[in-house]
Amino acid sequence: MDTRVQGLRELVMQQKPALCSERARYYTRSWQQTEGKPVAIRRALALKEILENQHVFIEKGELIVGNQAGIPNAAPIFPEYGMEWLLEELPRMNDRLLDKFEVSEEAAQELSELAPYWKGKTHFDKCKEELSLVMPEQYQEVWDAAHGNFNGTVTNSGRMTTGDGHVIANFEDTIRRGLRSVIDEAKGYIAKCDEDRGKSENVKKKIFLKSAVISMEAAVTFANRYADEAQRMADEGIMDAVEKQELLEIARICRKVPEFGAETFHEALQSYWMIHLILQIESNGHSMSFGRFDQYMQPYYEKDVQAGRLTREQALSMLQCFFLKCNQIKKIRAMSHTRTMHGYPMFQTLTIGGQKRDGSDAVNDMSYLVLEATGTVKMQEPTTIARLHPGTPNEFAMQCCKTVVTHGGGQPGLFNDQVTIPMLMSTGVTLEDARDWAVDGCCEPIVPGKHNTINGGCCHINLLKVLEMALDGGRNRHTGTCVLPEEKTLAEMTSYEEVEKAYRRQLEFYVSMIPMFDEVTSRAHAELTPCPFLSSVLDYRLEIGKDVEEGGGPNYNNTLSICHGAINVGNALYALKEKVFEEKVCTPGEMYEALRANWEGEKNALLRRKMLDAEKYGNDEDSVDLVVRQSLDWYFNEIRSYTPARGGTYCPSPQTLSANAYKGEEIGATPDGRYAGSVMADNVSPEAGTDLSGATAALKSVAKVDHILATDGTILNIKLHPTAVSGEERLQKFVSLIQTYFNLQGFQVQFNIVAAETLRAAQEEPDEYKGLVVKVAGYSALFVNLDPHLQDQIIARTEHQI
Repeated sequence: MDTRVQGLRELVMQQKPALCSERARYYTRSWQQTEGKPVAIRRALALKEILENQHVFIEKGELIVGNQAGIPNAAPIFPEYGMEWLLEELPRMNDRLLDKFEVSEEAAQELSELAPYWKGKTHFDKCKEELSLVMPEQYQEVWDAAHGNFNGTVTNSGRMTTGDGHVIANFEDTIRRGLRSVIDEAKGYIAKCDEDRGKSENVKKKIFLKSAVISMEAAVTFANRYADEAQRMADEGIMDAVEKQELLEIARICRKVPEFGAETFHEALQSYWMIHLILQIESNGHSMSFGRFDQYMQPYYEKDVQAGRLTREQALSMLQCFFLKCNQIKKIRAMSHTRTMHGYPMFQTLTIGGQKRDGSDAVNDMSYLVLEATGTVKMQEPTTIARLHPGTPNEFAMQCCKTVVTHGGGQPGLFNDQVTIPMLMSTGVTLEDARDWAVDGCCEPIVPGKHNTINGGCCHINLLKVLEMALDGGRNRHTGTCVLPEEKTLAEMTSYEEVEKAYRRQLEFYVSMIPMFDEVTSRAHAELTPCPFLSSVLDYRLEIGKDVEEGGGPNYNNTLSICHGAINVGNALYALKEKVFEEKVCTPGEMYEALRANWEGEKNALLRRKMLDAEKYGNDEDSVDLVVRQSLDWYFNEIRSYTPARGGTYCPSPQTLSANAYKGEEIGATPDGRYAGSVMADNVSPEAGTDLSGATAALKSVAKVDHILATDGTILNIKLHPTAVSGEERLQKFVSLIQTYFNLQGFQVQFNIVAAETLRAAQEEPDEYKGLVVKVAGYSALFVNLDPHLQDQIIARTEHQI
C-alpha cells in the first residue's frame, strides 16, 4: 500500500462506530410535511430531503468520496422501520456487549424527541399488529410479537425492524448510461401513461415513475454537493499543488457522475460508489452487493491504460480507497437481531472470475487487481467472491489461494460454477443469465439487475429445536409450551422410524408458519417502505411501473429461507439410529432421561461418551453423511413446496451467520453428545473438533450434501494452520484440494488461515490484535469484536493440514 492508503486505513481502523441522527431528522421532517401524499412520492421526497441536507465531508487524501451519514463511520437511523426497540436500547448502546455504537447526548436527545411521532406508524408496528391478528388463537401463547419469535423455533425479528436489501443493482448499465439517461427513460414512460390515460393501472404506475424521477434527481444533487465541497476545499484549504489538483478532479468527476455516463476508470469507480451509497441511505436493508465488479470495471481500466492516463499502481490505489470506504458503511440492529449477525457485518459482496454469458472464461486484469486489493487492505468489507470453473486459469486459482493466505480471514470466498449455474436454472433462470451470476449477501447467487430483492420475509428456523421438541412429545422444554403434541416422547419410541416420523411432522408444521410471516413482512415493505431509487437501477421496474418491493414482473423472484442447526440434527439422528436402535447401548427411555439430565451423573456421562463415539459428519463416512444429507433434503423440499408472497421460488440456505453461538441457548442436551445450551455447528461445516480425518475427508463429506437443492447457497468454513499453505508446492496442493471438492459438486468453501494459539492470544490481549480478521459465516469480522462464545467456537474448529 502507498502512504495515502496506509493513512486512510489507519483512519478507518481508529474511528469508533457511532450513531448519526441526521437521516432520522430529515426523514421525519419530510414525512410530517407530506402526510396525505402517496407513499411512493413520500419516500422519494424523504430521500430528497436527506440527500439535500445531510452533512457532506471529504477526508484528507480520499480519492473516492461519499458518506452514508453526516459523521465518520456512523450508522444512520431509519425511523420508518422501527423506533421502539431503539429507544429501549439507546441508553446501553455505548457499552453493550456486541456491536457498540457511540451516541452523543445531542443525538440521543434528538432521537428521543423524534420517536413519539413514529409510534404506531413504523414497519415494525405494522408487522407486529398484523401478525398478532392473523396468528391462530391456539398459537397466541407461543408468539412473542415484540421479538418476532414463534415458540423459539421460527424467528422474523430481523425483517420486522429493518429494510429489505439482498439485491444487486444493474451497476454495469447505470454507470455506462448515467442517471440522466434513466431519468429520461422514466419520463418517457410517464408520457406513455398520459397517452394511455384510459387504463386504470396507469394511475399507480405514473405515481411510481414520478417517485423514481424525484429519487434519481436527488441522487444527482447529492453528487453535486460533494463536487461543491471538493471545490470549496481546493479554494480555501492550505495544501500542495497535488492535493489541490486531486480535489479539483474529484469536483469535476462528481459533477459528471452518476448523472452522466462514466468514461474513465476513476469516473466509473466514483459512480459505482455513489449509486451503492444512495441505495444504503434509501433503506437499511443489508447485503447490498456489487455484482460482477471485474466485468464492469475492466473496459474503463483497459481504455485508460491504453490511452496512457492510468497505471496499474494508480488503479490499485483507487481500488484500495474504494475498499476502505466499504468499511465505513454501518448498520445498527436490535440486540435480538445483532446476536444472530454481529461484528458489524454489511455483507457487501463483490464477485470476480467465473464465466461470461457465452460460457468462456471471464478472468481479466481487474480480477487480479481486486485480489491484490483484498490481500493488501485486509479488512472485513467488501467480501470478495471468486468464481471458479473447469476453464479457470491455474494462475488465477493460485492467486486466489495466495490471497486467502495473505488475507487470513476467509477472503476471497471460493464458489463453484459447476453447481451454481444448474442451481439457478432449477429456479427458472435462463442459461445465459445463470452464467452471469454474482453472490449477494453471504452466499446467495443471483443475477445482477434481474433478480428482485430476495429477502421478502426471510424467516430463520432452528432445526435442532424442532428435533428437541419431536423427541419431547412436541413440548418446548425451555418454555413448557406444546404447540403440536406428539403421541410419544423418545422414551416410548421403539424404532428409529418413529423418531424420523416425529421430526418430520414437527418440521412440516413449523415450516408451514414461514409463508404467513413472509406475507406480512413483504406486504409491509411494499405498502410502507417502497424503494424508488433501487427500482430505478434494476431491470424492468420502470418499464412495468412497479416498485421492487412489490415483487413479480419479468424479474426473477427468490425468497431466502434460512435454517440453523442442520448438522447437529443429522449427527443426532444418526447417533440415535446407530447407538440406541441398532447397537442398543441403552434403551430409548434411558437416553431420554440422560438428555433431560443434561448428561449429569456417572451413568449418563458414560452414555454421552458412547454417543460421542458415533460416527460424525465430516470424516467421509457415508453412514452419517447420508443421514445429514437426507435431513437437509427434508427441509429443502418442504420449504420449496410453498410459493412466497412475491411469487417465484422459496430458496433455502443452511447458513448460521453468528446464530450458532446463540440459538443453542434454549435447546437442551441432544443425542449427538451436545450439552444443553451449548453452541451448534456453523453452516454446513462439521461440528467443531469432530472432523478428525483430515481436510480432504471433511470436504468429501460436505460434497455429499445436495447443494443444488439449497438454491440460496451453502457455506463451508475450513480452518488451516498457516504452515499448511506455506510455499509454492503446498499452495498448489491447496488449489488441487479446492478443485477436487468442486469436482465432487461442492458449492462453496472459505478458509481461515490462522493458528488457534493466535486466536487465544487475541482473546487475552485484544488491543494487540485489533486488525485480526476471521471468517464467521458468509461474512468476515474483526475477531476481537465477536462474542466470546463465538470466538470459542472459531477456536474449536478443527485446525487442518493439507
